[in-house]
Amino acid sequence: HGFLLAGSGAGYRTVCMREKFRKFLHEHLHLWHRRREKAWAGLSILVFPEMSSAPPRRLRINYYILFFLIALVVTVTLSGAVLWLGRQFETVQSVSAIERRKVLLSNFHLLLTEKQELLQRSREQIRSFREISWKDSGDLENYIDSRVSPETSEDPSVASRLQQDLIALRDLNQKSEVVLGTAAHHGLHMIWNRAYLNWVMPRGRPMMPGVGSISSGFGGRKDPFGRATKGDFHTGVDFAAAPGTPIIATAPGMIMQTVEESRSGYGIYVRVHHGFGISTLYAHCSELAVKEGQRVDRGDVIAYVGATGSATGHHLHYEVRFGSEPGRNPAPFISLK
Repeated sequence: HGFLLAGSGAGYRTVCMREKFRKFLHEHLHLWHRRREKAWAGLSILVFPEMSSAPPRRLRINYYILFFLIALVVTVTLSGAVLWLGRQFETVQSVSAIERRKVLLSNFHLLLTEKQELLQRSREQIRSFREISWKDSGDLENYIDSRVSPETSEDPSVASRLQQDLIALRDLNQKSEVVLGTAAHHGLHMIWNRAYLNWVMPRGRPMMPGVGSISSGFGGRKDPFGRATKGDFHTGVDFAAAPGTPIIATAPGMIMQTVEESRSGYGIYVRVHHGFGISTLYAHCSELAVKEGQRVDRGDVIAYVGATGSATGHHLHYEVRFGSEPGRNPAPFISLK
């Protein structure tokens, strides 16, 4: 009896474990089916044939697939919009560059026209000088001989004076040729210097058109920090703009000075030398885009607007200098086109 009871107890435990396993498997299969049905839940569309008695067809669209398709469409649309905006921005930049080149070409055309007019005037002056001078020393001698009568030629004193006059006229003719050549050389040199000075002269705003506004002009003003009771003399013009706004060179030249930290209150600033002692200074920058010794053209980005140094806000302090003199009023140069 003891053996039978032990055997029946072991069989009972086996049956219980088998039932528990079946129950566990059934619950998990049921849970998996429910999750599967929930995952595949979505929209059902019934399609009824118009000219047939066939049963309707059922189209089932999963929510996940529907969400994925919507997200895909939105992503493609946004990507297309970003690409289109990028191309539009590039087009605007290209148009702006073309406009700047047109302005430069028109300036070149004006300079060339002015240079041609000056050359024409020089040619007319040279031609007038030649008309009043003797073309050939032989003609000069013949003219003097024609003025000498037989009576005067027999007088030694008269002949001597005429010979001296002839020598003096020859010397004067040679000197006039030298003076004429020197005048022509200096005239052309003056024309070239004038054209070059017009080219390197700072002109326009130190920012792109339509960007920034003048917040403080040149000359006497109230001290923005309230430290000077008698006021303050402003040596430049301030342009208020958003931080990081590009700052452009107003004339071609060479970067003569870049300062990352200044005790004078300028903060980060850059100075460009344009020739003939003319230089421009751009102060309170947040970052510089050039190095000392680098060549720049008019319109090149050289720095970005900041609030470094003694500044009450984000702005650009712009100066125009001649030699070692303090800054001059930049307003006339800003108004140049």
